[in-house]
Amino acid sequence: MVGGVVDRLLPPGSLPRYGAAGAFNTAIFGALLVLFSFTTGIGRDDAVRWAMLWGIAWALSSLVAHATHRMFTFHATTGLAWSLSSSIPVFALGLVGSSTTFGMLVNLSSAPLVALTMVNVGAWGVVLWALNRTVVFAHGRSKDEGQDE
Repeated sequence: MVGGVVDRLLPPGSLPRYGAAGAFNTAIFGALLVLFSFTTGIGRDDAVRWAMLWGIAWALSSLVAHATHRMFTFHATTGLAWSLSSSIPVFALGLVGSSTTFGMLVNLSSAPLVALTMVNVGAWGVVLWALNRTVVFAHGRSKDEGQDE
């Protein structure tokens, strides 16, 4: 019953469903980023170190994100071996791209880090949704069209 309601409100494979799962994944990412910032004592003006911490937190939370999106977000027509191996370059693109843009945003803007984080995560979320939906999990294809293990 609950699954049917969730599926109606947040259709599998949709950007809103990806966003809901992404909120969970982003909370893990954010917790890691905060933990790392407290343990390193990084200053607001250290854009290079912020980009590095962002990248480390992104890489670790990507493991959780793969599992979350495979189990909740998409109807995967690809095997686990395909989705794991194809998610590596997808999340690597997100890692490099989002770390770079976050470092640039910190360097070029005096906006609060929370605001910069939300903008950056949102922009990269749309890019990663499209790649996860089409390449990693092949959502909506028949099993015959999906990738083999």
